[in-house]
Amino acid sequence: MHDTTIKSEHGYLGHFPWTLDPRNMQSMIFKTSDVGPFSMMEKECNDKRHDRTIEGQFVTRQYKKAELIEQLKEHGVTARGNKTAVQKLAQECGLPIQEIAKTLYGWEGKPKGLLQVLWEQGFINRSKLSHYTMHGMQDPFGVTRKDTSLKILMSNCQDFKEEESLLQSMGREGIEYSWGSQKRGKKNFRAVVRKCLS
Repeated sequence: MHDTTIKSEHGYLGHFPWTLDPRNMQSMIFKTSDVGPFSMMEKECNDKRHDRTIEGQFVTRQYKKAELIEQLKEHGVTARGNKTAVQKLAQECGLPIQEIAKTLYGWEGKPKGLLQVLWEQGFINRSKLSHYTMHGMQDPFGVTRKDTSLKILMSNCQDFKEEESLLQSMGREGIEYSWGSQKRGKKNFRAVVRKCLS
């Protein structure tokens, strides 16, 4: 999900206090200018703003596939396949496949998460934080309380409803590309699709 525009109060902002103003952008990632997660006190926000390594404490962490691919790319090697194949290629190139250090990850530059995004939009009652879950609480009859489901709350937000999916975007771009290609006389449809998806 990328930044979104809060076009008006109606449909975009809830009935609890919000931090956004209509016609402003909402970032889905914590920026340097942000004060931090609403659930943290000011001192905790400042202490946990940046990633940091704790000296003297070690934990082994396997690099993610994307991290290994990036390391290989820096060495001029293109990697494909599953994680095991990428790890094997990295080892053949003399690159480590794990790191040994304890890192505490800060919030700056990281995705906000549904609870933070919905809180900024005024859909979260701060006095009832324990009631919110991804799928929502159930009443005594087993019916999901829609006002406690983060997924349902987000799906009802106007900016989320207006969001173009990645598939829609790729389809639109693919169609536009193929129309342009046809106008230039290219008739190989598979080549057009391959080029569009690369």
